[in-house]
Amino acid sequence: MDKGRSKLRNKTEARKELLQQGGRIEDSDCSSPTSSSSVSKQVILELMAARGGQQFLSCYVRFACKLSRHEKQSTRMFAVEVAGSLLLSEGMGKTGGESDEGPSEEKDGRRSQHFREVNAPLLRMLLQRCSDKMPSVRAKAIANLACVMEREELLHALLQHMQEEQGAGDLSTMSRDLNQTSEQEVKLQLDSLMDIMKRRSEDSKSFVRKSSVQVLEVLLRHRIEAGEEESSLLQDVKLLTKRCTDISVLVRKQALDSVTNLLQEAAQQEKSEQVALLQVACRILGRRKPSGLPSGLTRKMMTRLKAISEEEKEEETRIGCPVRQGAALRLATRAAAHLSDDCVASLLESLQLHLKHADSPPQLLHDMCKAAFSLSRRETRNPQLDPSWAQRICNSSLQRLQPFVQRRLKGAKGREGEEEERMVRTVFVVGAMALEGAKISTTLSNTIQALLRPANQVREEEEDGAEQELQSHVLIALGKMCMQDASLASKMSSVFFRELQLTSSPVIRNNLLVILSDLCVRFTSLVDPHVSKLASCLRDPNAILRQHALTLITTLLCTDYVKWKGALFFRYILALVDENEVIRDQARKQLFNVLLPKSGHQICSAHLVESLFVLNDFTSHESFNRFKASPEERTRFSLPGKGDNQRRRREIYTLMLAHCSDEQKFQITAKLCEEVLGAVADGTMGLHAAEDVLGDALYLLSSKEIKLSALQKTKAGDEEREEEVAQAAATAARNKLLSQVVKKNVMQNVVPTLAGLKVVLEEQHSSLLGDLMRCFSSLLREFRSEIDDILASNRQLASELLYDLRLEETRPRAEEAAGGGGEATGSSLLCSPGTSRSQQAATPLSIPKLNQSAAKSAGKGMAEKRRGELEETSKRIEFNDENEDPRRRSKRARRS
Repeated sequence: MDKGRSKLRNKTEARKELLQQGGRIEDSDCSSPTSSSSVSKQVILELMAARGGQQFLSCYVRFACKLSRHEKQSTRMFAVEVAGSLLLSEGMGKTGGESDEGPSEEKDGRRSQHFREVNAPLLRMLLQRCSDKMPSVRAKAIANLACVMEREELLHALLQHMQEEQGAGDLSTMSRDLNQTSEQEVKLQLDSLMDIMKRRSEDSKSFVRKSSVQVLEVLLRHRIEAGEEESSLLQDVKLLTKRCTDISVLVRKQALDSVTNLLQEAAQQEKSEQVALLQVACRILGRRKPSGLPSGLTRKMMTRLKAISEEEKEEETRIGCPVRQGAALRLATRAAAHLSDDCVASLLESLQLHLKHADSPPQLLHDMCKAAFSLSRRETRNPQLDPSWAQRICNSSLQRLQPFVQRRLKGAKGREGEEEERMVRTVFVVGAMALEGAKISTTLSNTIQALLRPANQVREEEEDGAEQELQSHVLIALGKMCMQDASLASKMSSVFFRELQLTSSPVIRNNLLVILSDLCVRFTSLVDPHVSKLASCLRDPNAILRQHALTLITTLLCTDYVKWKGALFFRYILALVDENEVIRDQARKQLFNVLLPKSGHQICSAHLVESLFVLNDFTSHESFNRFKASPEERTRFSLPGKGDNQRRRREIYTLMLAHCSDEQKFQITAKLCEEVLGAVADGTMGLHAAEDVLGDALYLLSSKEIKLSALQKTKAGDEEREEEVAQAAATAARNKLLSQVVKKNVMQNVVPTLAGLKVVLEEQHSSLLGDLMRCFSSLLREFRSEIDDILASNRQLASELLYDLRLEETRPRAEEAAGGGGEATGSSLLCSPGTSRSQQAATPLSIPKLNQSAAKSAGKGMAEKRRGELEETSKRIEFNDENEDPRRRSKRARRS
């Protein structure tokens, strides 16, 4: 008993000391840059020294672990910061401040206890918070993990903890030194940690990816120091090098810094030379221009390139040679400022010779041209182009092209395969030179234009093969020349659009699409009137071309080179229901996540009503769907009729409605009633011609997506968003005002329009009458108690709507009762609200006939008794206002 009281007294004293320390913190200067976690660390270490160290530290670690699972983000963040500070603080690697003196067995026991009670829980906390739901907590946990792993003993403790978590050890082996663990086990734990960081490196938040790159750097450093084989390292290196091309500048910078650090360490080891070279290549290929290269690296790389060029004569070195040469040329382009004058002159002479004879594949000629221009500017120390060597190459190309063009015009045939392949390379060189700024003479430009054959003159047997390749490269070269010549661009733009519509080759159409997109950026006024022709590629038979068209048009819209004018929006939304799933997903992400916010969330609500007329190909409206388009284009970009087209149309409407605000939905409702329902009711639009448009409008008005979210009961938001509580009063007032406006609009505009439309549909016996009543019922469901006020002037319509609502509510119960078995009697059919109209209509006719036949066979007294029962039953049927359809009752009243 005394021992228990002593423990309780010690805990009470510890709490008092903690409160006293907290008071000293509050009295301190709060404006100092010391963070709350570092202050807490100092308090814990002081109390640990005062209260016996290990026991108090273990208690606080358990408390911090509980904080790491708190529902508040700030609390979890604090716990993560404290965990990192405690692990990295002085003395934490020991036994919690206790002395290391004593027998070895006692020291091992203290280390084991310290690992179980302090290190293991804190490391487990960091690993768990690496997958926290909040990105800021994830990033902080991963960053702390990277700092912890910089310490050798803490890294060993982390790997040991992961091994024990996976069942590799038990409580009796927790204190063993990791140096005694087999290399295979260490490698397994490193691989496991690498898998965790691989997932985090693909995180949606940039600062989480940045922190994961730091951990990857530490892991790769340890694996390189451990002397692992290059084949196993390459897979891990790819994780880091992939981040060098990340979309975020923050991540790219961290990845490049990590690559540089690893390079400086790995380059000192001969066996890691290939890994180091790979890191250099990844740094050069990064999106950001490198500020400089390590000293001696350029000479080392050029030495390797020289060795490769000397071995080209051997057959083995020809495998993949263009790829290696292209990489070397790109490196020479980037490193031109760091090369010596002799090296630049030698390379430039060799490149000019290859360009003059056009004796390399097109992809390699492009890199040669860029490298030659870069080295030329380096040699002359002038950013302007030295035209002498470029003009010589253009003249040489003209001399090869002119005889070939003359033979083609005369109809003579030469060695088609070999000669056309050489002409393709020559044309490509001219285009690459023009794109780099070389002046192209009029004679050379006209010669290349003479190679172009209109699509309607190309025979079917020439559509595939050398002729198609030649035509494709001619168009590309002309497009590159147009980028530098405004007059040529004005002349050739109409030719490009003509070929885009006439050619049957998807390769040529794709090249033309890219050319016209570039011209739209360079000369916007030339392409802007023909944007609808570019949009026609969104319905191209080739899926790859549709995807490229979607990407290019989205890019032009984002950069404001193209506006939402004409029929472009209605061409674009058809990609939302494309047959290809990849294109559908891409279109929805680009429209709703990129283009819609850019427009101020207005494009969907502004075009939704008109989309009904465009997608149904209805052209009789006075203001909607008045675009100029050929019949073929209208057919391609419309979805008229029933079946699958109707499903796809309504899927588009639903997607657009889902991204509209309550105010926009209110405006859409009013516009649908005025432009569609009201026009049909007034006779402005013919019912037969506008049947599909009217059906889509009724579908929209009855859909759940058009319901105002402010009027629907919603659950409370995320607990993290505490500011919503402060906005509750303003939201309630807004919702109340909006509900009053909606109710007034329903009473004054919507209901009268629907009532007038109902009369027109009944007169013409339209099949849309059922859709109208469903729309009526869905629209008034929120105002069921006010139906009498809303329909005060039409009591018959009010009773019909109440009956439809009651019938819809009781139908599930009737179906459940029918599924339970048993036969329905005549009275149950009469009295059940869920009875179908056909059954209710048949019941009054069958009962009188049975009663009349019984009266004839019975006596006079029995006949009178039966007659009384018949009259009572007839009255019950005739005046059962609660369960009988008002429409049927009104018809029977008119017949009587």
